[in-house]
Amino acid sequence: MSEEKDRVDGTADETKAETKSSDHHTEDTYEKVCFMCRRPESKAGKMITLPGNINICPDCMQKSFDTMNQNPGQINEMMNNMNNMPNIGMFDLSGLSNQIPNRQRVKKKEEKKKEESDGMELRISPKYQVRGEAFFRGRKIASLCDIGFNNKEEVIASLVGQLPDDIPNRCMVQFRVENVDKDQVAIYERMKGKGF
Repeated sequence: MSEEKDRVDGTADETKAETKSSDHHTEDTYEKVCFMCRRPESKAGKMITLPGNINICPDCMQKSFDTMNQNPGQINEMMNNMNNMPNIGMFDLSGLSNQIPNRQRVKKKEEKKKEESDGMELRISPKYQVRGEAFFRGRKIASLCDIGFNNKEEVIASLVGQLPDDIPNRCMVQFRVENVDKDQVAIYERMKGKGF
């Protein structure tokens, strides 16, 4: 009896600690876990969320529907018997939610941010020859071909110095920067008045 009491007290303390720690973490940091098979969302696929924060994977949901469709008579019989039983009525599903402690939950993996240029960053060093061109409304308005640039911003800055003054503010200008030695090309856009 005392062992059961200690076990009950221990679980109460754990749930209090979990609710306090869950205040610090948002629900988005953890993956949803299937209520029936306990697989995380990364393994089972997109979860179906039912009222009471109960998540079920599509496989378990399909198995449940298949079971109900195989024996519809038994389900109707069970529902009728439940109506006749006192103190059964409607089930309270809210007690079933959040039964997985935070230490057993799976955290979501962070997605890698996409880079500005198509998959790889343009590498420039002072020893590489760089060709740069500026375009406004589809026409080339400035160009250069030189060595000695440390990064793309230096190339863009030298092209900005060649731009005509008649470009209105808040218009986009495209800069095509090419590392001639490595055959790498990247296109950048800057807004006049903000980007240069």
